[in-house]
Amino acid sequence: MRWKLPIIILFAIGMSGVPVYGEDVVTVAVMNLDARNVGKSDAVIITGFIRESLVKTDKFKVLERESMEEILREQRFQLTGCTSQECAVKTGKLLNVRQMVVGSLSKLGSKYYISVRLVDVQDSTILMAETAECFSTDELRNAAEIIGVKLAGMTAPSLPEEGGLSPYDKDRLNRILNILYVQRKYYRREVRNSWIVTGLGLILGIGGVALFEGNDRLVFAGLGGVLAVAGPVSVNKNYDLLREIKQDINVTLVRINLAF
Repeated sequence: MRWKLPIIILFAIGMSGVPVYGEDVVTVAVMNLDARNVGKSDAVIITGFIRESLVKTDKFKVLERESMEEILREQRFQLTGCTSQECAVKTGKLLNVRQMVVGSLSKLGSKYYISVRLVDVQDSTILMAETAECFSTDELRNAAEIIGVKLAGMTAPSLPEEGGLSPYDKDRLNRILNILYVQRKYYRREVRNSWIVTGLGLILGIGGVALFEGNDRLVFAGLGGVLAVAGPVSVNKNYDLLREIKQDINVTLVRINLAF
């Protein structure tokens, strides 16, 4: 009856919904932002911040800048002046990614604007368009991080209006909020995975008892029992962490609101 071992494991994985191939993770490349009334080097730096923010969300598999440039060099493709949607789609196909991020960093009066579009490479449609604005270069990193969080479909706070918090407080509180939102996303996924472990344990235990005899039955029953117990323990732990994160988010939002 040992031939049933791989069958029961595959069945358990399939029934439990374990994301074997990185479910919900999208391959994406970020093109350098078009610099408008700002330095080109500033646009390149902010583009890097957006890449980092996308990685932190765990929603995207982001192609490194060096890898992008190497692939495009091999294809003899020039990125200079490539800011249109059509060019982004062509670039995405060369890079073999599902989505592309294109946009601009601009300054108008005393405000800086980061405007981006998330483009589907397959059907050439704009999936999402987001803009973040701020009043100084010190706030641009926060704005870039907020852009990444929004592109991942997560809720992100807006930067405070001018005249509210000091630049230092704005930076600190918004960084805290961004970290908390990413942590909340992570622990919600951990709760889901913990329930998956519980289901996997029950399937292994019940299936093992039904299909095996002797020592094999004991092994599967024991393994299933361990997983079935470990799942709820992990769920409780992650729920406690989620409650703490929710409380921290509320406290931080209150502190921001009281500053106006």
